[in-house]
Amino acid sequence: MKNIQKKLKEMAYKYIKEKIIFCELVPGSVIQENEIANELSISRTPVREALLELEKEGYVNIVPRQATTVPKVSLKDINEIIQIRNIIEVQCLKLIETPLAEEIKEKLREFKTIFQNYININKENNYKEFLQNDLEFHVYLVSLLGNSQLTNFCRELLYKSLRFWYLMIVGVERRISESSTEHVKIIDFLLENNIDKAAKALEEHILVSKESMLIINE
Repeated sequence: MKNIQKKLKEMAYKYIKEKIIFCELVPGSVIQENEIANELSISRTPVREALLELEKEGYVNIVPRQATTVPKVSLKDINEIIQIRNIIEVQCLKLIETPLAEEIKEKLREFKTIFQNYININKENNYKEFLQNDLEFHVYLVSLLGNSQLTNFCRELLYKSLRFWYLMIVGVERRISESSTEHVKIIDFLLENNIDKAAKALEEHILVSKESMLIINE
């Protein structure tokens, strides 16, 4: 019985989390336990437990006997995330050893092919697919330092901020192709073992993302 309840909670947790990340539940919206339970054909208990877990992680705000809402995207949130990304991602890239191993270069070439497809083919509406590839690319760059705890922290931070980037790529015309071009530039510098230029390109990429977020948050 406990295993069943745990699985139902996990199902509700994943379902609600993805709705928040991909803005099916937009910032500021009220989450109705009954609606979620009906959509999943489960009772309200695992939904309530999932929401409590999501509250701990900052995905929802719960006011007892009033409402459960999706937090709005604030300027403070954007600035804090960009600041953390600059500290972690850019500095990690500066610290990796060169020349890069061939297996690392091969993985980077795979990422390059993926992002070139977003530039060369009209894939501007593949929001979820792009965001997943974007997340994996940035986490991979951090992982090159070989610090697993830092990599896991970065993955969780980026995953938690996916809803910000989703709003950005939906709200800013051709941001997917522009972001992909920026990714390819970073990769090319890395393939040349030019870490300084790669780190600078990454820093500029993060700054452009911030500026795009500020545009849609006006």
